Amino acid sequence: MAIEVSDDFDETLSKPSEVLVRNRFSHISAGTELACIAGMESFFTIPGTPGYSSVGEVMDAGDGAGDLFPGDMVFTFGPHAEYFKIDTGDRWHGICIPLPEGMDPELAAFAHMGGIAITALRKSRIELGDDVLVTGLGVIGNLAAQLAQLQGGRVMAADINGHRIALAMQCGINTVLNSASGDLKSFVD
Repeated sequence: MAIEVSDDFDETLSKPSEVLVRNRFSHISAGTELACIAGMESFFTIPGTPGYSSVGEVMDAGDGAGDLFPGDMVFTFGPHAEYFKIDTGDRWHGICIPLPEGMDPELAAFAHMGGIAITALRKSRIELGDDVLVTGLGVIGNLAAQLAQLQGGRVMAADINGHRIALAMQCGINTVLNSASGDLKSFVD
């Protein structure tokens, strides 16, 4: 597969519900990005521009784009691109949320990761006192473990990466196993 880089982009809005955004920060989710390139994600087609969690500045907004104005900093499901358009009329891909005053835009680019972790917890219906095992302490796993603890779950977490384990412990996840050197079955039992 060939990768092409292009700076050919039409900044003209084609719909009243569109917003032109200049990207400032974009979160790379390695697992999803690799799955997209491998053709394993239905929302991403090739050719295409990967990425789905970014913060940028509104450069132009159509009359039907709601209360969005040039200069607003917004969180979007935008791609890894200097400029992109968001159709705010699209319920899924049209997310374009102004950042609250004082919010760090670099950190706000991670917001979608929290949404993924919350969705996993809601679907699992964790209740107070439930045992919860989180395998993998990347951004989403770490957030899921923290949220499961806050929801009353007795969290155990495992990863093979020492840095991720240390970070999880700094975030208050105390029962953690390095599964590269420890037995996961014994850890859970």
